[in-house]
Amino acid sequence: MIEEKIFIADGAKWIWSWVDQYYSDSVQMLDYFHAKEHLCDYAKTRFAKPEPMYQWVEERSELLLNNQIEQVMENIGWPPKRSTTEEKGTREKLISYYRGNLKQIKYKVFKDSG
Repeated sequence: MIEEKIFIADGAKWIWSWVDQYYSDSVQMLDYFHAKEHLCDYAKTRFAKPEPMYQWVEERSELLLNNQIEQVMENIGWPPKRSTTEEKGTREKLISYYRGNLKQIKYKVFKDSG
C-alpha cells in the first residue's frame, strides 16, 4: 500500500490543479531542474560574462536547495543599474514562476523527509 504520494512537476498550473483535485493529500514538488533552468534563463539576460553568471546562479541554486526562496526572489527583484527590456521581462516572469510555486519549492524539507 502506498503511504504517501509525491508529485514532481514543472510548475504548470493545470498539473497542480489536477493533483489538487484528485490527490489533495499528496506532496507536490517543483522539479528542481526546472526551477534552476528558469533561474539560468534569467541570468543569461542579466550578465554579459559567463563567470559572474555561473557564480550567481550557483549561489541562488544553493539558496533554493536550503528553502531560502524568499531570499532568491528578493535578490532577483534588485535588478542591475542598467536593465534591458528583456532582463526586466525575464525577471518578472521568474519571480511570478517562483511565487506561483512557493509551496512546491521546499527542497530541504523534501530532502530531510527522505
